[in-house]
Amino acid sequence: MKKEKLLTLLVILLLLLNISIIIFFVFIGHERPPMGPPKVDKLITETLNLDEKQIARFNTMKREHHHQMMQLDKQYVEVLQQYFELLNVKQLENSSKDSLENMVEKIQLQKAQITFRHFQELKSLCRPDQIERFQELIPELSKIILPHPPKSELPPPRREGN
Repeated sequence: MKKEKLLTLLVILLLLLNISIIIFFVFIGHERPPMGPPKVDKLITETLNLDEKQIARFNTMKREHHHQMMQLDKQYVEVLQQYFELLNVKQLENSSKDSLENMVEKIQLQKAQITFRHFQELKSLCRPDQIERFQELIPELSKIILPHPPKSELPPPRREGN
């Protein structure tokens, strides 16, 4: 009899734990704004030593940039869907394929241009004493925003000592 009560209690406890986890992911997990990774924001604000007014402007800029990038990502997905739907066409017209490929390239270029303008705007936000730090920040930001090569293309790690 005691084993049954213990098992029943454990099942109820596990059920409550599962419900709690689901509630966390559905409600609480979405509260963080979808803007850039917090590490990037922290890197920018701390490296540049932005004041409160600059941080407020940076947050506005960041939201605008994010919104533009999300719109382009949506367009990109739609164009890619159309592009790959061409595989189902019996008689493929190269003009359709070429047109969609040009659209993919155009969207990627727009994303690069928007990001470039975003960082130009960030630079213009800087005081003269912050410009040098901004220049030091660019290589770090490039490591984050540029595509990373596949691991198979990376050179093998160097062994030290032997």
